[in-house]
Amino acid sequence: MYTWNSFMYSLCKHGRSKEAAEFFDSMTSKGLKPDIVTYSTFLHEYATEGCLADMINLFNSMEDNGIVADCNVFNILIDAYAKRGMMHEAMLIFTEMQEQGVSPNVFTYAIVTAALCRMGSLSDAMDKLNEMIAMGLQPNKVVYHSLIQGFCTHGDLVKAFLK
Repeated sequence: MYTWNSFMYSLCKHGRSKEAAEFFDSMTSKGLKPDIVTYSTFLHEYATEGCLADMINLFNSMEDNGIVADCNVFNILIDAYAKRGMMHEAMLIFTEMQEQGVSPNVFTYAIVTAALCRMGSLSDAMDKLNEMIAMGLQPNKVVYHSLIQGFCTHGDLVKAFLK
C-alpha cells in the first residue's frame, strides 16, 4: 500500500489529481482497500482545490468503509473550512472530532485560533488558548503569532502583550 499511496501523493502534489483519482480507481478495482493515508492524500487535495463537497463526501465514504478518522484527517477538514471563513462548519467538525474520541492537538488549536483571530473573534480565540492549556498542550509560535496579530489588527495592541 505504501507504494500506491506514495504514487498518488506525488501525482496530487504535482497538480495531477485526475490521474491520481484514476490510479485510486484502478487500485480499488484490483481489490486493494484504501487506508487512512490514501484518504488523507485525497482529502488534502480536495481541500487545497476548494472542493469541499467532494472532501466531505470522501470523508463520509471513508467512515462508511470502516476507516476511523484520526487527528490529521480532522485537521484537514477543519483547516479547509477555516481558511474559507466558514467557522461554523469548522467548529462543527471540531466538535465531531471530540465526540468521536479524537483529541485535538497543537495543530488543531493553531488552525482554529488563527482563523478566529483573522475573523476578529479574539475572545473566542483566547477561550481556545485557555482550553488548549487546560488540556496540557503547549501553544506553539503559530498560536501566539495569530493572537498577537489578531489583537494588533483588531485594535487592541495592549491586550496583545498583556494576555
